[in-house]
Amino acid sequence: MNNEEMLNLENSKDVDELKEELKTQATKEIKQYRNFLFIGNIVYRTGFGFTVLFIVIMGIAFWAFFETGITLILFIGLIIHIVLFQLLLYLFRKNVSSMKKERVEMRKMLSILNQELQSRKNKKRI
Repeated sequence: MNNEEMLNLENSKDVDELKEELKTQATKEIKQYRNFLFIGNIVYRTGFGFTVLFIVIMGIAFWAFFETGITLILFIGLIIHIVLFQLLLYLFRKNVSSMKKERVEMRKMLSILNQELQSRKNKKRI
């Protein structure tokens, strides 16, 4: 294949369609990755609190269980832990909204960078 055939192939509609298809696939993957990072960040922030709360509440429940021998104390400790964790999630829900704002700002910055990149590519083509 010589250079002229390569240029013709590159400028053909099939290649343009393929490029567009690849771009849409890439943007879908990037969006999925961003969503995964956002959800992972929330799970990380709340998961740490969940673990600490679980250790404290269940530690007290096990201590009370070994002192009294009543197994119902363990279930009560578990219920208290779940209720307290849901209450903490409700109280700190503002934190999630601020994370959403950070995500929107990140998207704006990425769009600005993409525009700059496109303008540089267009300048090189001209």
